[in-house]
Amino acid sequence: MMNKSLRAIMIALAMLSILVAGIGCSKSAPSTTTTNHPTTTSQPPTTTSVLPTTTSLPPTTSNVPPTTTTTIPPTTTTAPPTTTTPPPPTTTTTTPPTTTTVANLVKIQGHSFQPGTITVPVGTTVTWVNLDPDNHDVTGAGPVTFFLATPPGSTASYTFTIRGTYNYFCSIHTDMIGKVIVT
Repeated sequence: MMNKSLRAIMIALAMLSILVAGIGCSKSAPSTTTTNHPTTTSQPPTTTSVLPTTTSLPPTTSNVPPTTTTTIPPTTTTAPPTTTTPPPPTTTTTTPPTTTTVANLVKIQGHSFQPGTITVPVGTTVTWVNLDPDNHDVTGAGPVTFFLATPPGSTASYTFTIRGTYNYFCSIHTDMIGKVIVT
């Protein structure tokens, strides 16, 4: 590897000296004769000898096409601005109690059960709907215990098959309490 590098340097120097000598001559330029030997680690380094000549050198041309540089402009992506619109306020309309299925519905709203107490006959299914933005649950105790998870916007139901009073609460917010009386 060293011999190849040394040989390349020597050839470059010889060509440079020819070019410099050619500038001082009016009609002719010196020429180089290079003796090439295959290089191996067991052979001596190759030598280069420079001999003058009376032949003028033709102008040099290159077959290598010129290089061009293309500049790619940087790209930028601008995400559209995000806006969060708060949900519209929830309005609650209170209506007088009736004997329809509305009486079997308990709303979870404002961190409270509405209505706080309901009375239903045996075999009635009571449904709780969570209108709060928070998680709640319905944990009941009475003749039978029950547990209903109610994430925001969900409903959960329980069918009461045994008479009695069922006190219930939210185990996440223990100040939320309610009662179902089964007759």
